[in-house]
Amino acid sequence: MMTRCLFFLCTFFLFQGLVFSAPAETKKDNFLQDIHLRLMGRTFPSFHATWLPNQDFNEFEVHESVLGLDAGWSHYVGVSLRFEILRSAQPQSLFGIDGDSYILRLQRAWGYARYYLWIGWLEGRFGLIPDPWIDAVRPHYRMRGLRALLSESGDFFEQSDLGASVHFRALRGAIQVGFSLTNGEGLNRAEQNNGKNSTVVLSILPLRFLKNPLKLWGDNAEISIHAAYRDGSIGTGSARNHRIATAATFTSRHLDIGLEYIYAMGWSNLADRVADGLGVWARGSFGTRWIGAFVRYDRQNTNVEIEEAIRQRVSVGLYSDFLDAQMFQGNQRFRLYLAYQYETQGKNAMPLPGVPQVAEAHRVMVLLSIYLDARFNHKPLPHS
Repeated sequence: MMTRCLFFLCTFFLFQGLVFSAPAETKKDNFLQDIHLRLMGRTFPSFHATWLPNQDFNEFEVHESVLGLDAGWSHYVGVSLRFEILRSAQPQSLFGIDGDSYILRLQRAWGYARYYLWIGWLEGRFGLIPDPWIDAVRPHYRMRGLRALLSESGDFFEQSDLGASVHFRALRGAIQVGFSLTNGEGLNRAEQNNGKNSTVVLSILPLRFLKNPLKLWGDNAEISIHAAYRDGSIGTGSARNHRIATAATFTSRHLDIGLEYIYAMGWSNLADRVADGLGVWARGSFGTRWIGAFVRYDRQNTNVEIEEAIRQRVSVGLYSDFLDAQMFQGNQRFRLYLAYQYETQGKNAMPLPGVPQVAEAHRVMVLLSIYLDARFNHKPLPHS
């Protein structure tokens, strides 16, 4: 482990030193002209009514709100910040700040440096960095307002952790590789043991090998294939927390299809627990942004060694994009979902923290998914 850590850190800092050997013409550019900024925000307010075997329940809620700032100089160095607004107590708990008030917390904060190497860009990150698996798959999943990826919502991967990572993007992004070394305790805890999580992710976008992009109904389409392995530990007892994951997606303006599978060796802080999860989704619009339909299926086995430990959820419904535009060099979206969900849990399925265990539930949801993204002096990476 010590040898692996030293090799990673030496590579990371050596590469960052190369950044400052930028071409001479770049050094002559005016500094202010090369500064670029990005402001982003997303929020998901909703109303849902749930029918359980013994009781009914309905509520208004905002299940996620995020504000972000990215600032960089040229293509070489920069910083990225994300702030999350959330309830100060877990669901079904009233012991938070001032009851259960909304609070602001730091979700991500890292500095980065890039250098172009022949056929691709090498990037290093240091700080409170996103998990490389979530970072690779999430851009190809376009229904986050309805629910996060199963790899995140199913307690398989944390959205961010303290550490460092190196990413390589080659051939206009057709091949992408990421490697991270993190504490392994996620966003909510400081390091609890001497071990570090090491994660490697490989992504292939085969259509980018083509000279001309694939068109579907006049708009660009994308295929992505992802695979990951994590060697990890968690807690003071260094409980094993390994992961194997794979995903495949097809995305376009009017049609999205995706699948992800996660196999966990150690889950929910239990070293001997083996769990897995399968998520499948599809979204399609009917030739216009005003009306579309979606379906999503999640199947999570919280213990593969026993029976009736499976949790399943089916979501179907309609959506309408009141706004789906590119303004201020960014993407803006205002989407309304009308959804029906059916959820079942086996008697031996472990409930997630803050989520009550129920045998069967029916739910109707009305949800707004709002994305705002403004960029200033934004320029895409050369050769991308």
